[in-house]
Amino acid sequence: MLVISMVLIALYVGATIYHTKKIPVSISAMVYAFPFKWLWTIWLWLVTFMIAPSLIETLGETVKFLGFLTIASLGFCGAMPLFDKDNNTLHYIFGFSAGILSQVCVALISPWWLTLWFSYVLLTAGIWRWTEGKGVFFMECICYFTMVGALLN
Repeated sequence: MLVISMVLIALYVGATIYHTKKIPVSISAMVYAFPFKWLWTIWLWLVTFMIAPSLIETLGETVKFLGFLTIASLGFCGAMPLFDKDNNTLHYIFGFSAGILSQVCVALISPWWLTLWFSYVLLTAGIWRWTEGKGVFFMECICYFTMVGALLN
């Protein structure tokens, strides 16, 4: 299921970049890439629920709730895509909490994967023009890659 999650991520992000001819500002902003907005929600839920069993199973008995909270945050984030440009507070709260909780889970499973965050400095240092304004997208990608890496470890 973890491999299916990775394939779904690669396909949707790749299709978005191909369709829009640019790197998205964030995972949430990809909701605008295609005319069917519900497709983004289904995609995020599939990616999330494909990771859920591995995440919850890998965490120890005393901290499994952190994995559940991470998955629940992502699920709620997917339920509230950025349709209403004036009222996205809950979407952002769930998105931020999912990111933070995922990294807490990574720290508990395999903390060495957190060193991937050093790449964020390079990506957002302004060295390359194609990375400008994409900090949130890179942050979300690093959260995903560290979590998958820790789970595959």
